[in-house]
Amino acid sequence: MTAEDGTIHTGKVYHYYKCFNRKKNKTECNKSNITKEMLENLVFEKTIDYVLQLQVIDKIAVSVVDRFNEGLQKSDHLVLLEKEQQQVQKAINGFLNAIAEGIVTKSTKERLLALEQQNDKLENKIAVEKARQIQPLDYETIKTFLTYFAKKQYKNDEEKNEFFNLFIYRAVLFDDYLYIFYNISPETPTKVKLTNDELDELKSFTAKENTLFEPLGFKLGALGGAGGIRTHEPLRAT
Repeated sequence: MTAEDGTIHTGKVYHYYKCFNRKKNKTECNKSNITKEMLENLVFEKTIDYVLQLQVIDKIAVSVVDRFNEGLQKSDHLVLLEKEQQQVQKAINGFLNAIAEGIVTKSTKERLLALEQQNDKLENKIAVEKARQIQPLDYETIKTFLTYFAKKQYKNDEEKNEFFNLFIYRAVLFDDYLYIFYNISPETPTKVKLTNDELDELKSFTAKENTLFEPLGFKLGALGGAGGIRTHEPLRAT
């Protein structure tokens, strides 16, 4: 479904979602328009009920950390520095072994001292280069972040706007199911079966209902990518 605006004779503007196929061809879909308030609140509530639960947050945090950290790559410069340090450390170990065997000369000590100084410089360069890299995510940090939003009391539309921008990628509405795609796993939706009461409410809560709800500019794609929330014909067994 895509977001639409409508104005009645009093000048009041209503905000609703309309089936994208129906917009192009009225005979392709028989779904009624649904107010933004109803549909966005439904997505919000299902996310709180199904995803932001303490027993689920652990799994989400592990998945997010693993997927993010797997994609991190060291810079070429950092790789070269670490390789050079390995060679220096190998040389240092060689001199230490020689000293342990009683091979001690003036040049041995001087060379060992020079290698240790070189190693110290490389450690500093590596630390600076690592600081420039994208840092890996930490499990406890992600868990704390998700727990904050799970326990948060959403008192106004600004806070819901923040919630949508952080979590919701898009949603797909069937006649009796809702698929919610989250930013943490945009290719794997959460399938939510709608209750009979929710289905009845969706049918009755159409764009004809009086509502002053005006969304605060959720980011493009928050509820359906470029196409908004989409609806499909109900799945039928073959």
